[in-house]
Amino acid sequence: MQPEYIEEPYYIGRVMEFVYVSRVRQPKMTLSSNKKEATPTPPPTPTNGAQLRARLAWFQRPRDLPVTRVRAKDSRLLVATMHSDVNPVSAIKGKCNVRHTSEIADVSA
Repeated sequence: MQPEYIEEPYYIGRVMEFVYVSRVRQPKMTLSSNKKEATPTPPPTPTNGAQLRARLAWFQRPRDLPVTRVRAKDSRLLVATMHSDVNPVSAIKGKCNVRHTSEIADVSA
């Protein structure tokens, strides 16, 4: 994703899933007229005005981690986090490959 400031590097995230999100929050269950049984509302779809979004799990750069952590000198290093959130698909700017350091032949290059 593109950062707020032009001089900052892109944010890196892993797409976990694509979801349709309705623009107005709807209750998960609606009661039928006889009030004996609940009928679920239909899931958001493109036909009922929902917006396609992606749930992204974020990678962080060492400089974005708390100060108590050890600072890495390699600016290419990314750290996988447990943080994820839902963003518009239009915010995704491209695709990249993130590899573990054990899979890179020459890390010092």
